[in-house]
Amino acid sequence: MNIKIILLLTVLSIASLQANVREYQEIYQQDNSAFIEAMRVQIKNDVKNYNKEIQELYANIGYQPIWINKDQITHDAEVLLDEIKLDKNRGLFSSLDKTYETLLKEELFFDPAQTMKEKVALEFRFTQLYTKYIDTIIEGQKCDYTAGTLIAYSLEKGSLVDGLNAIVKERVTYATPDLRSQGRIVKESQELDEEIKTKCQTTYKTLDEMYKLLGHQPVWVGRLGLNVYATELFAEIKEDITLDKNGTIYKEYQRLFAFKLPKNNKKLVEYELAISKLYKRYMGHLLYGEINWKKFQRDLKRHHRNAAWVTHDVVASPESLLVTAINAGTLVTAFEKAKPQFQWFKTLLSALKKYQKIAADGGWERLPVFKTIKPEEHNNSMIPDIRERLSLEGDYNDCFEGIDRTYYDACLFDAVKAFQKRHGLAAEG
Repeated sequence: MNIKIILLLTVLSIASLQANVREYQEIYQQDNSAFIEAMRVQIKNDVKNYNKEIQELYANIGYQPIWINKDQITHDAEVLLDEIKLDKNRGLFSSLDKTYETLLKEELFFDPAQTMKEKVALEFRFTQLYTKYIDTIIEGQKCDYTAGTLIAYSLEKGSLVDGLNAIVKERVTYATPDLRSQGRIVKESQELDEEIKTKCQTTYKTLDEMYKLLGHQPVWVGRLGLNVYATELFAEIKEDITLDKNGTIYKEYQRLFAFKLPKNNKKLVEYELAISKLYKRYMGHLLYGEINWKKFQRDLKRHHRNAAWVTHDVVASPESLLVTAINAGTLVTAFEKAKPQFQWFKTLLSALKKYQKIAADGGWERLPVFKTIKPEEHNNSMIPDIRERLSLEGDYNDCFEGIDRTYYDACLFDAVKAFQKRHGLAAEG
């Protein structure tokens, strides 16, 4: 067949496929728009059966559905259920148990064939759960949002995650336990309380929130020396391989660790507050990492206009974790709760430890540029260097004794493929 005819048929096939995709997208959008409009009508008609808060919430967003799509629950509904699950695992929101468990079952058995009235009823049950959840969090707190204005903000931003991030301070405050300590946190330290309170209200205002939770008691030092919490903090920082040993956190730890305990009360309070600042910096490192997310988002938008990276704020703070740790009697509790919980974190730590050791042992020399080397190639002077590099990285182990070091054998071939696979390359050897 003439090559021009083949090319023409190919172009026509692609154009036809693109046209079919566009037609499908248009049909789906029209179908979905019709569904949303029908939901609006049903919501507006049925909302009168619910309380004033829910009526005002839907009136404020034009009665649009939040939690139910034509074929499934929305992403925001999944976010809501997941957040409540996480909070319940921390022992919070027991009053939501019945509604939450019911909705979990309804999500599992969601049927697109349900009538419009049934779907709207499910929509309202999600809204009842949402309003009770948010109202419980912000009750008694100064908050810029109500449950209704917060959902409007979330819809404007495009995700409930944005709304929950907007009240992260209130969520942390709600989740912070009361101090259960019956006696003093640090023995022989009563005379330091008033000086701590004065300093927090003047010079160290960033620490006032934390010390209010502790009744302005010292945590780290007393007349008898360092408390166990200070010892645990110093030990954790010393052993943390994710810290830059030339960075401000590690250098401040070294300074404070070597500091001679003062006799004067005012200097003792200064030492106490300096350790608190170190604690907050270190816990910030564990909780939030070292990325400046605001700058990251600006740079992302500048280079990729339509790009988005939704970050989920951590519902914990150095202050709340410190109270939890004191209640538990050990700072280890705070460290464990602050560290990333995703499954690959320990794997990343192991890799970091391995590469730090390689660097400490002198690292490796940069390999020069070389031409492609093919399997079973002989007498190539680069092959011994490649063997050495792959051996250092743990990809290569000698398969045979007395092998020709300049020969690209099957053992080296497998090592090259392992290296390529680990780095996301095509494992072709």
